[in-house]
Amino acid sequence: MQLYDIVFSPTDGTQKVSALLTNTLKGEVTPIDLTDSKQDFRAVQLTSDDVAVIAVPSCGGRVPAVAIDRLGSITGHGARAILVCVYGNRAYEDTLIELEDAAKQAGFQIIAAVAAIAEHSIARQFAANRPDTQDAQQLSAFAKQIQDKLSLGNTAEPSIPGNRPY
Repeated sequence: MQLYDIVFSPTDGTQKVSALLTNTLKGEVTPIDLTDSKQDFRAVQLTSDDVAVIAVPSCGGRVPAVAIDRLGSITGHGARAILVCVYGNRAYEDTLIELEDAAKQAGFQIIAAVAAIAEHSIARQFAANRPDTQDAQQLSAFAKQIQDKLSLGNTAEPSIPGNRPY
């Protein structure tokens, strides 16, 4: 099993949250930086044995369009995916469900999803210094639950909040 850390994180908050999850999961981590406009994402091909943490920030309750486009260039081939939406103390609204749709379209099988708080990307006083120690503990505990689910071969899809249309 290869573990992929697929992240769109222009200001590093989403990357911090994603790293807290991937550092607890088992497997060698291969980073995929969706923020890098020079990368050829069509060359990224996963297998059904792989696991991907797919993390994006919530911008006005949505996934940034560029992140959707770049994720859509990746081929998941049935890899199991953990969706992560990071928001800056506002609301993430339809971000997770939009990310679910994009990940499925790219060929991923969704097995878990989480919304986490990080320091707001513009108004830094909101959620300042987050994720903090308590956030790290909660994300680590969640990652351990995901690892248990993976170990059992459980691929049940979670119920993800949000509205269609977004």
